[in-house]
Amino acid sequence: MTKTYDSLPLIVRVLLQLIFGWVISIFYRVFKFLDSKDTGTILGIVLSIFPLMWFVDLVTTIFQGKITVLAK
Repeated sequence: MTKTYDSLPLIVRVLLQLIFGWVISIFYRVFKFLDSKDTGTILGIVLSIFPLMWFVDLVTTIFQGKITVLAK
């Protein structure tokens, strides 16, 4: 599921983050956790409840092309 999201064009991912960023952040990290079983991703899931993580995800999507903070 995360590979599908990561394969979208950058402009689409940025627009999705602007509109549905809070929801995308949570689901992205849940699916990343199911793929990697990395415990840091659990912390990311919990922190995704707060608006700050939405902003961090928006910034990393713009500059790095994908969600990277606490999503291994």
